[in-house]
Amino acid sequence: MSRLPTVGGDNDGWGSVLNDYLLVSHNADGTIKNSANLKTINSESIIGSGNISITESTKRVNTITTNSTLELDTDNYEITNVTTLATDLTITGFAGVSATEGLKHVLMIKDNGTRRTLSFSSIPTVNGITLPTQTTANTMRFEFECLGVAKVWTCVGYFDQNNIIVSASTTLLIDETHIGKIIECNGTFTVTFPNSLVSGAKIDVVNVGTGIITLAASTTLQTKSSYTKLASQYGGASVYHRGSNIWLAVGDLTA
Repeated sequence: MSRLPTVGGDNDGWGSVLNDYLLVSHNADGTIKNSANLKTINSESIIGSGNISITESTKRVNTITTNSTLELDTDNYEITNVTTLATDLTITGFAGVSATEGLKHVLMIKDNGTRRTLSFSSIPTVNGITLPTQTTANTMRFEFECLGVAKVWTCVGYFDQNNIIVSASTTLLIDETHIGKIIECNGTFTVTFPNSLVSGAKIDVVNVGTGIITLAASTTLQTKSSYTKLASQYGGASVYHRGSNIWLAVGDLTA
């Protein structure tokens, strides 16, 4: 039977013993034989054939229609999907007891057509992420990762899915249904951003016509040089709510 050399033994023969052991799973040129044993490590399969083939296991999804509180089960699921939230929701934390550094979990939330209040109980974030306090018209996706030696579950990503293009041809007052969407404007009119929308709400406005689109706010609109117009066709601006009824627009704005 092939074996590794014995320390302090195999005098003048250890090289042959080692080569005999290596040739069980290697070709003479050092490449791995096709018959090398299949190993499974952390749900990834590595097969010896000279190449590495990685197959990710199917993600386990915990589907929930609605609930007022939610503790994310990271032991038994990789994804939690709230499909038709019909009440305000508090994310209380993580139920998994076998958390390891680098472990990830995805939370998706879609309301039932009525905006709902969201709260997160002491969940830290990175990269300047601000967790929303209200659902949007889109499916919201939150990505969490277990970080550091302390193994702290942290939000490392957040975005709205299914950004939808909305067409506008006359005066438009932005509301909660426009959050996360692209407004394509055709004509000459004003788009107004209201008070009381959730902080971090973001809307993109694009002038697809040859008219002039003016941006305004019910209380405060901040822009570079106080410019507020999209005067060029295909010019656009991203506008987001900074909180306290203050909106900020960045883009192709003119006086």
